[in-house]
Amino acid sequence: MTKKKKGKVIQMLSPENYIRQKARALPIHECRINSSWEEEGLAHISVARKHSNGNLTMGMYLVDLKCLGVKDAYYFFNISDRQYKEILDDIEEEMDTDAVSYTLAHNIIFSGIEFAGDYGFKPHKDFTSVAQYILEEDTDDIELIDIECGVNDKPLYVRGPLDSDARANQIIAQLEREAGPGNYEVIWHAEEDFMEDGIYKNKKWDELEEKYQDLSTEEKVDTISEKFVDSPNLSAQESEEIVYLMNDIISGYLNFDLAESISEEINKKLQNYEITGEFSDELLGIEPDSQTDRKKWGEQFSKLYYLASNKPKSAQKKLKKLQKNKPENPALAFIELITLQALESPDYAEKLNYYYQQFPNYTLIKIFRTTHEWLRNSAADPVELFKSGPELFFAGKKSLHYFELFHYMLLLVLTAGRFKNISLLEALDMIYDEINTPEDDTTGISEVIAMAKMSFVLSLKEETETKTYALTAKKENQTYQFKIQIKGITHPPVWRRVTVPSGYSFYDFHRIIQKTFGWWNSHLFQFSEKGFGSHQVITEISEEHDPGFEQQFEAREIVLSDVFKKEKQKIVYIYDFGDSWEHIITLEKILPEKTTSPDLLAGKGQCPPEDCGGVWGYENIKKIMADKNHPEYEEYAEWCGLEKDEEWDPKEFDLEETRLTVRKMFK
Repeated sequence: MTKKKKGKVIQMLSPENYIRQKARALPIHECRINSSWEEEGLAHISVARKHSNGNLTMGMYLVDLKCLGVKDAYYFFNISDRQYKEILDDIEEEMDTDAVSYTLAHNIIFSGIEFAGDYGFKPHKDFTSVAQYILEEDTDDIELIDIECGVNDKPLYVRGPLDSDARANQIIAQLEREAGPGNYEVIWHAEEDFMEDGIYKNKKWDELEEKYQDLSTEEKVDTISEKFVDSPNLSAQESEEIVYLMNDIISGYLNFDLAESISEEINKKLQNYEITGEFSDELLGIEPDSQTDRKKWGEQFSKLYYLASNKPKSAQKKLKKLQKNKPENPALAFIELITLQALESPDYAEKLNYYYQQFPNYTLIKIFRTTHEWLRNSAADPVELFKSGPELFFAGKKSLHYFELFHYMLLLVLTAGRFKNISLLEALDMIYDEINTPEDDTTGISEVIAMAKMSFVLSLKEETETKTYALTAKKENQTYQFKIQIKGITHPPVWRRVTVPSGYSFYDFHRIIQKTFGWWNSHLFQFSEKGFGSHQVITEISEEHDPGFEQQFEAREIVLSDVFKKEKQKIVYIYDFGDSWEHIITLEKILPEKTTSPDLLAGKGQCPPEDCGGVWGYENIKKIMADKNHPEYEEYAEWCGLEKDEEWDPKEFDLEETRLTVRKMFK
């Protein structure tokens, strides 16, 4: 019998993996394009697909038909119809758009890609990693429409307002090489052409400037904190406000000359390397004359790499077996270091030093060792590390695997963040914008940089909570012990036992429930005495929730001790008003011990998948997943993200791993 493994995914597929695997099965809802696309040669395209629940997944594509193809791409997953209309309204404020057929939208996008590809320009990395999967595959099944690209059959590069001199020069050099002298045109706008009084022309940002111009930096940081903390359902307007405020704050601390000079220097050096998804012998830890099956070992190494980051305990079990057979392989030592890092093991530093002495020339271990040293060195100048350039690690190489690129960039991000040097973080943003990464690069460097910049902004608050929770009182409180159980689920039941400081807000309590069960925190919630129909509810007050006849109280403003007065008292927590997951909360004990943070004591049962249809839908999934001969088993196994030798177990619950997550979140 196949040994059961820990469930690979508790909450089903991530939005990105859902889009990659399932989006093309959703029906097209609407496609739109800017009315002036033919005249300008620049197409702003949106393609929306509709889920069975009425929500929408939407891809947006900026296509330069004259030269560069897909310059930008992004996506919105499972958004409401209201959110979708807000996005379209925001677009309409900037440009007129028309509804078009999917066939035309598809042809414009892929014609742009094909034309740009003739000159060596790849689509934007967010297109290749995720957004392309919202589109149909480019096959002969799609009717062919002739789309004019270039100007007089030649590429025409028009420098955009955000193209740095380095980026513009790189594009021109590529055209010179690929098209040949005289076979392309360039319109080189000066930066001033895009600006008024030193500010980029942007009507919406002008409005935001007027809205926030009287706020102090601290008040702007407070505004960001209120909007940013635990808000997965931000509207397009709120997201844009956060971006505006963050950039506005950063501009006051930024040495742009330093950022630009550093980015140009590093980018120039990175151009010497091909960024690839192919594993080198050195990265796999094998000798050139090795008899190892490189393809098989490369696939195994890649799986271990991601497993170590996401399921470190599972990775450790597999590593022990492999290291017995390959004790001298530095790639396995590197994977072990990832697991120790993910588990916050006290043995990490000792192991890192040991493996560095054993494998001093293995690039990724050298990067880890350098990261460790720089994060402990408070007196050094991080600019020195940046100026050392990539050759500090990659001298003699002609190509870099994107694992190597990611960890090199991560070293720089962590170091810049450690020294709170926003100019270096800005340089990293500029660097990554100009890196040509392969199609399967999903490492998330840009997200790491964005989070580091946000961390810098939030750190500016002088007297504030720099944690990610809202009103948690950092004083000693009584300790409440709760048992929380999802109503209606049996065989096995799904419950958690937690201790929580009595001074925590109900919003903090909501976040604890989300983390201990494994929910995504992507739907509305409420606490009330009896569930739906209660006269008073505690919730995150939003426009999306119609209060009806109930009286609403803001969850951030009510603390647990305001409601819980005696042991055995019960209330109901409802998450996702569509699937209606009711959790019965029982105050088991009021403990005299003082505490300042929550803890997870016990639990049972795997969290139901998000958006699976409530209790009935979950019971149906359990039946399907218990029978490998069921006609829908393969589809649901793929949706759960299971590998061939893995099984889905509704009893699965990793107490220690979840406890660690809660402690890290509220420490």
